[in-house]
Amino acid sequence: MTWFVVEVVALADWEDLDPEDVDAQGECIVDGGYLVAASDEEAALDSFHHQVAIACLEDFLISVRARRPEDGFASFREML
Repeated sequence: MTWFVVEVVALADWEDLDPEDVDAQGECIVDGGYLVAASDEEAALDSFHHQVAIACLEDFLISVRARRPEDGFASFREML
């Protein structure tokens, strides 16, 4: 297994996101970086989508990359 980073960036203002993608305070609940162990980028993205529900995919830019040595684990939400 290799560690991958799935980065999720909201393309819309948070107040314009689907209500299921924000919490009670109006903060986006899916925006951020996720650390995923997988065999390749496609498997990492599949694992991410199985564990993180996004109501409106069009509101987000989702990218996958291999974890770099300079990436700190503390800055990611870990998913195994």
